[in-house]
Amino acid sequence: MKIKFNDLSKAFQNDKQKFKKDFVKISQQGSFIFGNHLKDFEKNFAKYNKVKYCLGVSSGTDAIYIALRSLKLKKNDEVLVPSHTFIASILPAMALGLKIKFVDVDIKNFNLDKKDLLKKISKKTKVIIIVHLYGAAVNVEEIKRNIPKNIKIVEDCSQAHGAQIKGKKVGSVGDIGCFSFYPGKNLGAFGDGGAIITNNKNYYENMFLYRNWGSKKKYVHNSFGWNCRLDTLNAAFLNTKLKSLDKFNYKRIKVAQMYEKNIINKKILKPEIHLKGSHVYHLYVIMIKNRKRLINLLNKNNIPSIIHYPTPGHMHKVVKDYKNKITKNLPNTRKIKDKILSLPMHPFLKRNEVLKICKILNNYN
Repeated sequence: MKIKFNDLSKAFQNDKQKFKKDFVKISQQGSFIFGNHLKDFEKNFAKYNKVKYCLGVSSGTDAIYIALRSLKLKKNDEVLVPSHTFIASILPAMALGLKIKFVDVDIKNFNLDKKDLLKKISKKTKVIIIVHLYGAAVNVEEIKRNIPKNIKIVEDCSQAHGAQIKGKKVGSVGDIGCFSFYPGKNLGAFGDGGAIITNNKNYYENMFLYRNWGSKKKYVHNSFGWNCRLDTLNAAFLNTKLKSLDKFNYKRIKVAQMYEKNIINKKILKPEIHLKGSHVYHLYVIMIKNRKRLINLLNKNNIPSIIHYPTPGHMHKVVKDYKNKITKNLPNTRKIKDKILSLPMHPFLKRNEVLKICKILNNYN
């Protein structure tokens, strides 16, 4: 049987009866938009992350866009973003006409390089988008201590639900935290979905209005807004899955530890192991020369692998065509782009499956 890169069907089976019950209840009520399950989820997700406010939205991309918009930035204000990330971390800043400056990444953990970040801050810098890539939590508090107080921090937590540094969950330390609930995430919906968390009441109220056409009362529109709501059904499903998030994150960590212990091929560079939940291993990413040859070997043995991400953020055509950007001095991004490879990672991987993957990797020469 082929090993699965991710196994969403198992996640469904884990809570199948509760999902069915919620589906029937909401269908009978007809409360598909702004139902009580959404309010419950927003309350529970805020509590889980130890913040005051949470807003369910339609996607992680919308979460970042709405977060940036709530900061009332001006066109050409400068935002810093990692060069190695999914394009959803970048497009919202482009949509708002902001000046984008790319920050290089740390080869050890693939997150933004803190030294390069500090070098690239200028008087024009208004926002830093910190991406907790692959599930590894960035020490946001440390960054906050070393940057001017007027610079806002938006955390992109789309791959790091539940990760934490010194007991503080990702998304709770910066000014605004943004999450994606795309099905393959550590906390995934049955389709697209997202959330925004913050402790700032003004940001929350601005984002609350924007999510629903600028309306607090039906047919009354006193401010500009859009339609980017999290539907009630997905909120109900996420409420159920939230209860298992820590348990499944723990299982991901155990899989990562098996990889760490059993991959002994010196040609393979393994990611830094993080302790105490600071990495929740949305992905387990290695680096290897001659990546294509290794992919072929894995395929022959029915082992899937994926490249996250083959094209650095600043090298996409749509970003290249965007005039308001700075892409200088990104040597580490160039080094990793042809070497990174994601191995199967999910809470339902069996020990014998992980050991099989490690055996193939160790035989690679």
